Amino acid sequence: MRRMVCMWGWGLALLMASVALGNAEEKASPQNDIYKETLVRGIPCGDALAKLSVLESCKELEVFFQHWEPLAQQCHPGAMTLIGLKFYPHDKTRDKVLAYFTKAASLGFPQAQWELGHQYELGSLLPKDLVQAHMWYSLAFAGGYQEAGKSLKKIEGRLSQKELERSELLRNQWQPSSCTPPAFPTEEKEPN
Repeated sequence: MRRMVCMWGWGLALLMASVALGNAEEKASPQNDIYKETLVRGIPCGDALAKLSVLESCKELEVFFQHWEPLAQQCHPGAMTLIGLKFYPHDKTRDKVLAYFTKAASLGFPQAQWELGHQYELGSLLPKDLVQAHMWYSLAFAGGYQEAGKSLKKIEGRLSQKELERSELLRNQWQPSSCTPPAFPTEEKEPN
C-alpha cells in the first residue's frame, strides 16, 4: 500500500511537471485542451488548469463577475475595489485596475483609497508620488481603514516637512465625487 501511495505521488508530480513545462509537440496539438488558454474578462482560467494550479476555474470567475459587475455599475465602491483586485495579478488585465480603484476611491471608499495610495507608493501602475500616496493613505485612515496607519508611518519618514504639508493640503481639499454610473472597461468571455 505504501509503495502504491508513493507511486501515485510520483505520478501526480510528473503530471504536474509535464503540465507546467509541457513540450512543443503537445502544445501544438489541437486535441490537448489542457494547454488551451481560456479567458474570462481577460483573466486566464481553465477548469483543467485550475485543478493543478492557483488559477480559478472559468466558472468561478464567471460567477464572480456576474455578482460584482452589476453592483460596480451601480456605484458600489466595494464591488469596484474587488474587481480591481481580481484584475491586478494578471498582466493582461492590469491596465483596467486603475479605473476601478480610482472611481471607488473618489467615492470615499477607504480600502480603495489605500489601494490607490499603494499604487502611488510603488510607482507600478502610476508614477511614483509619495505625496499622493500619503494623501490617499491619510484619507483611508481617516475613513477607518487601519492598514493605512501602518502605511502612513512607513512613508512619513521619507517625506520632507514641505511634502507633508502639501499632502495635508490636498487631503483637506479633497471632496468625494457623486455617484454616477462608471464607464468601466468590460469585455465578453473570449472564445475557447
